[in-house]
Amino acid sequence: MLHTIQIALASFCLFSPTIALIQESGNVELPLATYNELVEKGRVPPQIPPTAPTDFALGDAQVQVNFRGPQQKSAEIHIDLTVEVFESKWCTIPMLPSGTPIRTVRMDGSPIQLVHVQGWLNWITQAKGTHRISLDYALDIHDFESGASLALPLPLASATTISGVIPGSGLDVALLPAAGLNTRPQGSDTFFQATIPTSQAVHLSWRRLSVHAFSLARTLLNGQVRPNAIVWAGSIDVEILRDEQVLIPILPNPTTLRELTVDGKKTSIQVEKDQIQCRVSGKGWHTIAFHFEVPIQRSSGPPEVSVPLPAAPITELNLTLDGKKEVQITPAADVRTTHQAKTTIAQAFVPMTAQARISWTEAVPEEVNQEIRMSGDLFHSARAEEGVLYLRARCLVEVTRGSVKSLQFAVPEGAQINEVLASQGGIADWQTKKAKDGNTVEVFLDRAIEGTFQLDVTYEKGLPDMAQPFDLPLIRLLNVHRQRGMLALLATKDFTLKPLEEINVTKVGENQLPAIAKEGIEDTIAHTYKYLEDPRINVQTVIPERKEGKFDAEIDTLISLSDVTLKGSTSIGINIKSGTLLELRCQLPPDTNLLSLTAPSLRTYKVETQDGMQIIDIQFTQEMEGQFRMDAVYERITDESQEDVTVPTLGVLNAEVERGRIGVEALSVMEVQAKSTSQLSSIDLSELPQRVILKTTNPILLAFKYVQALPRPELVLNMTRHREMDTQNAVIDQARFHTLFTRDGLQITSAHFELRNTRKQFLRLDLPPESEIWSVFVAGKAEKPAKVSNEAGEGMPVLIKIINSADGFPVEIVYATPGDSMNQMGAIRGVLPKPDLVVTQTEWEVNVPADFTYTHPQTNMEWIPPATPISSADSGQAESRLREQLASSNLRLNVPESGYRLRFQKIYANQSEQAPMFRMTYTSASGSRSLDTLMILFTVLFWGGLFFSWHQKPKPAWQKWGFAPFGLVVLIVSQVMNRSLLLPGLSSLILVLTWAGYVLWIRETKRPKIQSIQE
Repeated sequence: MLHTIQIALASFCLFSPTIALIQESGNVELPLATYNELVEKGRVPPQIPPTAPTDFALGDAQVQVNFRGPQQKSAEIHIDLTVEVFESKWCTIPMLPSGTPIRTVRMDGSPIQLVHVQGWLNWITQAKGTHRISLDYALDIHDFESGASLALPLPLASATTISGVIPGSGLDVALLPAAGLNTRPQGSDTFFQATIPTSQAVHLSWRRLSVHAFSLARTLLNGQVRPNAIVWAGSIDVEILRDEQVLIPILPNPTTLRELTVDGKKTSIQVEKDQIQCRVSGKGWHTIAFHFEVPIQRSSGPPEVSVPLPAAPITELNLTLDGKKEVQITPAADVRTTHQAKTTIAQAFVPMTAQARISWTEAVPEEVNQEIRMSGDLFHSARAEEGVLYLRARCLVEVTRGSVKSLQFAVPEGAQINEVLASQGGIADWQTKKAKDGNTVEVFLDRAIEGTFQLDVTYEKGLPDMAQPFDLPLIRLLNVHRQRGMLALLATKDFTLKPLEEINVTKVGENQLPAIAKEGIEDTIAHTYKYLEDPRINVQTVIPERKEGKFDAEIDTLISLSDVTLKGSTSIGINIKSGTLLELRCQLPPDTNLLSLTAPSLRTYKVETQDGMQIIDIQFTQEMEGQFRMDAVYERITDESQEDVTVPTLGVLNAEVERGRIGVEALSVMEVQAKSTSQLSSIDLSELPQRVILKTTNPILLAFKYVQALPRPELVLNMTRHREMDTQNAVIDQARFHTLFTRDGLQITSAHFELRNTRKQFLRLDLPPESEIWSVFVAGKAEKPAKVSNEAGEGMPVLIKIINSADGFPVEIVYATPGDSMNQMGAIRGVLPKPDLVVTQTEWEVNVPADFTYTHPQTNMEWIPPATPISSADSGQAESRLREQLASSNLRLNVPESGYRLRFQKIYANQSEQAPMFRMTYTSASGSRSLDTLMILFTVLFWGGLFFSWHQKPKPAWQKWGFAPFGLVVLIVSQVMNRSLLLPGLSSLILVLTWAGYVLWIRETKRPKIQSIQE
């Protein structure tokens, strides 16, 4: 009994469960009557009713095309189709080609669904009879240079009628394939209708006849004056560029057209888009002649007419008038007039424009026409500086008759001309001449001017005695029939002009000065005058009284607390209510450093200590008015062990009202509380202004406000500091490894890391011992790694320099690790490098040679079965090709794939003590044959041992059990090295169990006989 149990246990430990395949078989028995009935039915052929040659038929189809959208960029197509199904059985009926964007499909008013089969959208039905199918879909219109097109998918109906309305008139419509295409205008649109043969698609296109199909060359218009209108006879030379009918725009609508011919023949006239057009056919040159009338307008001044013009690059106008006239044409044109007897002929060429305005007046006699008439406006401005009076005269000259090539000015005695300028140019030179009462300045122009001309004359006069009154030197324009002017006395910060005597001038407000006179004036306008002729103003230079400005101050401060510093960022708003400010004084508590101060028009600032306080003296480059804002930054050094700290606040001296708000934030890990406050009120954080809140991204812990506090407000804060803990400055979101095992034992690994870094300098990798790095790339750029020296351990730690990027960047490394070559049988082992950063997701793909048999891998990662073959190519050749690609250490390498592929993955793989690894055994083909030989030897030894152990003749124990254990050892080795021996092992287990049962049965049957013999 003991021997049998031992044999059963040994066999159970060796073999796996057996999978049995069961095949079933049997017989069927029928009664004789049933069998005879089936035979008789089989002898009579079945009666099959006749069937239709096809399952369905498509009848007529009606296709309606409707354009939609504000610019008709798409079209809606509606199709009504008749379908007849001949039999009540399932049939597939094609409706439209695949890819048609169908919106709705209905059968007899009820929605149905379509199925995609063999490139068509099909309706599957078994409903016999005639049905009405309606389909709706939308398509985009494709525009081209002179028109548009639309490709419509259609059902394969026996007869199809298509119709629609295309926006626009005068269109050339084409439809392919189609027969009997009919087009006609429908209002401002074009209607089309046609019959389509059986086809799965139709192409609809249309274009305008007048786009880039012609070229207008020259227009000639001859006009004759009638009592109330001018009759124009015109002709246009046009070239047709295409051999087709083209619509030529002639005149705008409405125009009183009398006649129109093309090449001397009458033609049809069409009105479209407010244009009178005619049709011209035939490639080449054509002449369009036309007659029209325009009314004469006499209600506003001289008679004038508005003449509509064709859009030709060359347009010639000839107008014949009764009497001697002067003719003007707008837009500006060179009008040539010829006087013949009692008529005037005016000829001009005008630029391309929609219309020209022509007016005429009676001609002026030649002696009167030679007279020059002009007027002038002068705008003076005067300001005084130490010993000098500066003046500027802005002169606006208007020539109403004739033209001038020079201008003359009278300059008072003692005045010196500095510069004569014209903003639009036109001054050639100027010179000064002596005169009785002073000087005369003549300004020479580089052209004869007509109409309006503007120039500036700047001059000065010396003031030896600033206290003596004097007359303002005002220049005058000579040779003008009318002259008027204005004068502005300016006040600077040092001097102002005080009027003492005013003759022939009128004092007015500053608002009377036009914008053209104020342009360029930066000083304050103290007095303003108007005059017509011979003005005289006696003035005296005085020093203006400086008024101390009255102002309010609004101070908003953000206090930032760190371990050893207290920093204040202050925004100071100054509101000047009256007067001006040229300087400003602020104060800071002692032991506080002012880091920076910014302000508009800031000249300089300095910090002085007075009465135990720091006074900031701020100087401006100009007198400040209105409102402005300054920014100041200061700090105070604090002791790290100090718990209570007094907050320094900045104040503005001499402010009538001072309001302040204070916000407190912590830049380090600390708890902040207000220990004591004086002259302060606590407020909600929402009451702080945005300028304080936007200065920081940290939460504001405390907020206070104060108003004109004397003594100064005081805030004492209690700080409880805490120690900061280190956090991860970099992280690897995903690590992907690809390892290739070669027969020679070389392991080539390509590692790809997706990394985010904020402050870390290096990425450390612990590579397997004796590894060789082939290439390293950081963010797509080659990088040279560094080997850590004086590092104890078996691995090879390397450092890779990385960049700072919170958005993430790739790091790639390719290295090779030597190992034992693969023989007939053995085991392979792979280990991944261990980064010094947290790796969220790790994926590992391993390629092993295909000429071996492998066991299931043993790994501390998650294996993703099964192992799939990649290629039958030799991994050694792949490895040699990879080494041939290695030109330098910075070359980007790709690890080739071959053999079987295994995949592993793990989350936070580098956080365990053991590095990610796997191990699996392998056998070659010759190794499998050796294991088969061992299996045969096992069978002989095992069964021989059993035979000797149960033989009737007494034998020593080592002879009975010597062979069986040895065979058992051979079986275990064979099973571990080769899983393919599982089936022979299972068969041996069955035999062992059978033998054990037989032995137990023999013993039980022989036991009574032995007992009887003993008795």
